[in-house]
Amino acid sequence: MRQPVEERPVGVSLELVTGPEIRNAIFKVRLVPQGVDLWTRARQVKLDVACEGQRVSRAWEAVVDRDVVEMSLWLEPDAGLAVDDALAVRAWETVTGELLAQQSATVYVDLDL
Repeated sequence: MRQPVEERPVGVSLELVTGPEIRNAIFKVRLVPQGVDLWTRARQVKLDVACEGQRVSRAWEAVVDRDVVEMSLWLEPDAGLAVDDALAVRAWETVTGELLAQQSATVYVDLDL
């Protein structure tokens, strides 16, 4: 007797490497796979940074499979951000547009170069 097994995309959580304070224009994030087993498949993820719900960065892409993915993101000087602004670093499913994870952060760097 055979029973078909349906693959499902790996779950993804998001971590800021340095914690919730962004003290440099370039900062690192980790995409951590969740619920990995024999029937999970890789997931395409798009990352961005938002302030008050509006994207203030470019979008970055990554593929999350079974290993942690660490990548650098950056804030552009023309993003209109100031010290003490509250941000959200967000991870989206590339295909469906579903919000997978987000992490709050506060800007502690002067981007007005």
